[in-house]
Amino acid sequence: DRFQGGSRGTRMRILVSDIGYGDTKYIFLDGESESKGKIPTLVAPVMKSSYELGENSSLSYGGRNFLAGPEAKYASYVIPTTTREFLMSYSPLLVARVLRELEEMGGIDLLVVSLSLKDWRMKNEIEKVTGNFTVSNRTYSQEVKVFPQGLGIWVECGRPENVAIVDIGYNTIDVPVFMD
Repeated sequence: DRFQGGSRGTRMRILVSDIGYGDTKYIFLDGESESKGKIPTLVAPVMKSSYELGENSSLSYGGRNFLAGPEAKYASYVIPTTTREFLMSYSPLLVARVLRELEEMGGIDLLVVSLSLKDWRMKNEIEKVTGNFTVSNRTYSQEVKVFPQGLGIWVECGRPENVAIVDIGYNTIDVPVFMD
């Protein structure tokens, strides 16, 4: 409800994403419509020619070609997601892959990122790298808001008082506590 208006008139195109260490979950809101889903958080450098892969499989990012999401599942080498640098290095690529999944190459107005409390020290950097980036010759520029994981489910449950949310993830267990 807080995110009304935007550059496209009274309707905002919002992508809410939890770039997790195992899966990247998302919900896309465009006016009254919404789309939910998830892709595996997999990123693999392309080792074969684009001819062998098919031109639509790879994404160009940072001067290299990558497979991201389900396309990377059978790659000979997949970049480990649990490294300290993974989210900083590959979050923009995964956001672009989600937008491709949604066929929303037109972009979004607002990106809301759910970040583990373990990684909270990266909040400002995540805002910066996901606020403006280029993938496959397409520049994405949007406002970014970062919230701690667990906040979304707390809101969805009606914002109960005096409760702990337990989010058991692939590499983290987050336990935000909401009081009064």
